[in-house]
Order: sequence, then structure tokens, then C-alpha cells
Amino acid sequence: GGVTAQFGEVSDQMKKEMIDRLKESATKVMLNVYELELKPSDEKNVYLAIKNDLNVDDTFNVCTKNNGGSCGSVDLTCSFVDVPAGSTAPDCSDITVTTFKDKQIIRGNIEVLPVKIKISSGAKATTYMIPIVVSASSTGEQQRADLYLTVK
Repeated sequence: GGVTAQFGEVSDQMKKEMIDRLKESATKVMLNVYELELKPSDEKNVYLAIKNDLNVDDTFNVCTKNNGGSCGSVDLTCSFVDVPAGSTAPDCSDITVTTFKDKQIIRGNIEVLPVKIKISSGAKATTYMIPIVVSASSTGEQQRADLYLTVK
């Protein structure tokens, strides 16, 4: 379908590794990397694993600064790890973070979704903290993973 074409496939190997890691973990959401280094104009996928440990099949909404899943009034503003003294924080609009808005996950299962990170040519060189929030539809329970993106 169109959405898969937009974000690309997750390789079987990546999916297996992330599912194995998340199965053994107490956490319910996990990124394959939490730190990423890119240059202006780069585009790269990171991968988000979501575990449904509820007693029901559920739809999980995925929210990023550019992805309007329904996660309530959660703050999805990206922030800056280091802002040099005397300078204003650069604008996060140079970074686009998109993925599936929601994903149906059978109870007890884990799904792995690609998250596309795109940097515009004008992006400032700094480290950005980008929140990715996952919200279970039936309970409203939220999990969050932060990606630290350094633009060189």
C-alpha cells in the first residue's frame, strides 16, 4: 500500500532483533537507536517497536511533531540538548519526523514500525531531542521514547 511505500519496509532481521529485545524488556516501546547523527538534507529511518501487553487487541496511536496521531494533549515539541549561551534555540521545523498514525496490534504481540527522519538543508548544527509518543486507544496509556538527533 501507499503508506508502506512512503516509509519503506522493516527488514526481517531488524524486526526479529527488536522483537527479541522488547520481549525481554519491561518497557513497552523501544527504538532501535536512541542517538542518530545526520547532515542537512539527509533522510533516514529509525525503527519503533511497540508491545501490546494489554488483555485485548488494540490500536496504538503514534505521535511525533509531524504525525498527528491522537495522543491527547501530549507535548511533542522537540528541544535542544545544548543551546550556546547568548544564542536563540534553533527552530525544529527543519526536522520532519513521520510514521504510521496508528497500528492495530493483537494482544501479546509486538509490531515494528519505520519512523522517517528528514533533515532540511537549512537545519542548524546542534543536538535535538525528539519525543515519539505511543498511546493505547483502549486505555489512553502513553509510552514515550526520545530520539537524540545530532545534525552535523
